Amino acid sequence: ISGFFKLIHPVYSAYDTFLKKYNYLDFNDMINQATKILAEDLKRPEYDNRFKYKYIFVDEFQDVAEDNFKLIKALRDRSNASVTCVGDDWQAIYSWRGSDLRFFKDIKNQFGLTDEDYKEFQVTQTHRYGKDLVDVSNNFIRSNDPNEKVLKAIDDKKETKLIKWTGNWDELITEIKKEYGTNISLKVLQRRKRDAKAITGKDAEQLAISLQKEFIGIDESRK
Repeated sequence: ISGFFKLIHPVYSAYDTFLKKYNYLDFNDMINQATKILAEDLKRPEYDNRFKYKYIFVDEFQDVAEDNFKLIKALRDRSNASVTCVGDDWQAIYSWRGSDLRFFKDIKNQFGLTDEDYKEFQVTQTHRYGKDLVDVSNNFIRSNDPNEKVLKAIDDKKETKLIKWTGNWDELITEIKKEYGTNISLKVLQRRKRDAKAITGKDAEQLAISLQKEFIGIDESRK
C-alpha cells in the first residue's frame, strides 16, 4: 500500500492544485459541497421552503458510497421526504471506489428509522431468465455463502441450454445443430463490438452459412 501512495501522491497533489487554481469542482467535490450547503441551510429559517421534495428515489443503492449517502440523508433531513431505495447486493461492484454495503444492508439504522417508518420489499422472482439459467446462477453465487438468498424464475417453461465453447466453431455448430436443428437464430454475445472480429475467415463464413448469425453487445441485449 505504501508503494501505491508514493506513486499516486504527486499525481493527486498536482490534480488538486489544478482544481484549486482554476476554481474547478470534480464530481466528489460537487457531492461534498452540496451536502455542506444542505447542512448549513438547516440553520437558516429563511430557507425552510427551499426544499419541498415529497419523495426521493435512489436506484442502484448497493453502489452508494459514504459521501453519496450523506447527501441523500441531508436531502431527506432537509425536506422530510419519503425515501425509496432500490438495489441488489449481488450486483455490488464498486467497492473499489468507496461503495459500502453497510448502507444497503443496514438502511433502517443508517437513516435512523423506526419500525413504523421502515418498509422492505424483496423481489425474489425474475422475469428475465428461465429456470435453468437461474439455477446455475444461484449455485454459482451461493457457493460463497450457502445461506444467501435464492432467486426464482417466474416462468419455469423457459428452457436455457448452456453450451461450453472450447474455441472450435466446428464443434460448436455441430452441437447446436444436434440439439436444436438449423432453423434457429443464433446470437453471439460479446462485451465489446470489436470482440466480434475474433471470429474471422473460414470460421465466420461457416458460422454464417450454418446458422443465422447476429452479433449484439451484452449491454444492448438487455434492452
